[in-house]
Amino acid sequence: MVDAETTFLKLELYPTWEHIDDVRTFVQAFCLRGVPQRGKLPLTPGRAEAVSMTVHELLQNAVQNSCDGRSTVTLSVNRVTDEVRVVVENRAPRANLERLMALRRVLDQHEDDEAIFLELMRGTAGKPGSGLGLGRIRYEGKMRLHIELIDDLVRVSARGAARGD
Repeated sequence: MVDAETTFLKLELYPTWEHIDDVRTFVQAFCLRGVPQRGKLPLTPGRAEAVSMTVHELLQNAVQNSCDGRSTVTLSVNRVTDEVRVVVENRAPRANLERLMALRRVLDQHEDDEAIFLELMRGTAGKPGSGLGLGRIRYEGKMRLHIELIDDLVRVSARGAARGD
C-alpha cells in the first residue's frame, strides 16, 4: 500500500525570534512554488498564507516554551484527503507543559473557532502563553489542532484543506 501522505519539507532548527519571520517567508514561497513532481503542491495563495501563518505561530510557541531551543517543522500533504499538515515539535519544561495542557482543554471545549478566537483576543491578547496564536490557527487558518505530550516532547499538529482561500 502506498503512503498517501508526502512530506515536502522538514526543517530542524534552533530558531530565534528573528528567524521566525524568515521561516514564515520561506514556507510561504515554498508552498507557492512547491515541488509539483512530488504531489499536489503548490498550494493556492490563500492556503500558502494560512500554512505559513500556522508555522509562524507554532514556532513562536516553540521558541517561547522550549528548554533546548531546538524545533522541528514538518510540512506534508495527503493526496487522498487533499489536506495539508504542519507539525512542530520541541522539548519543554514541566511548567510549560502544564500550561499547554490547560490551554488544550480550553480549545477542545469550543467548537466555534471564531468564538474561541474572540474570547482569547479579549481576555489574554499579547500575554505570553495566552493561546491566541493557536486560536488564530483555528480561526484564520481554518486548521484543526492536535497537541500531544510525550514526556517533555511537545508535538503540535495543524491540519486543514490544501485548496481554497
